[in-house]
Amino acid sequence: MTRRVRDRVITPEDDGWARGLAAAHLPDRYKDSAIEVITLPSLRTWLTQATETAADWMAEGFGYYLHGPFNGGKSSAAAILLMEAVRRCERALWLPVRTVPGVRFREGPRNAALDDYLQECDFLVLDDLGSEKFRLDSAGGAALESTVRIMYDRRRTVVMTANVSWRTFPAAYADAGALVSCLSRVVSPVEIVNDQWPSAPRSHGGSS
Repeated sequence: MTRRVRDRVITPEDDGWARGLAAAHLPDRYKDSAIEVITLPSLRTWLTQATETAADWMAEGFGYYLHGPFNGGKSSAAAILLMEAVRRCERALWLPVRTVPGVRFREGPRNAALDDYLQECDFLVLDDLGSEKFRLDSAGGAALESTVRIMYDRRRTVVMTANVSWRTFPAAYADAGALVSCLSRVVSPVEIVNDQWPSAPRSHGGSS
């Protein structure tokens, strides 16, 4: 059964906004990301449509695979989508891919708390696929797959940013076939290339 996702109910001026971003662990450098500063019309149009129709694709548990070269603004785009989820009172979480094993293995109180939150969150950003230091055929790779599976089984949204193109993703992650299979069912690929954001880094909260 399709769940209901709220229309926008909070704004950055509301108390719930700061609480939502804190719970999501959105890095400070991305908190000022905004559609208005994007210079490429096609990306600005896509993000506008994605945020306006967020209730539909979030309700279905669909998400996006944002891929492209370094410094193209993938993480900033993911932050915009995450903040849209917060506006709709979705429980959002931002996890760098390299930190996933520590979270899933509950290494320390902070990671244990993040793992607890992961089990009930509605919107997950897995940032920077390709930066992980663990082997895909190791326990770390299994932890990454299980993270996506948690969201998939609960029909919740995953947004992933990656330096690995969607075309080469299946081959590059062949040692994590379950991850490829699961992710392929719930995300649409969106390529984000350079020169889509203003040149001043502070104007869009980062450029990874």
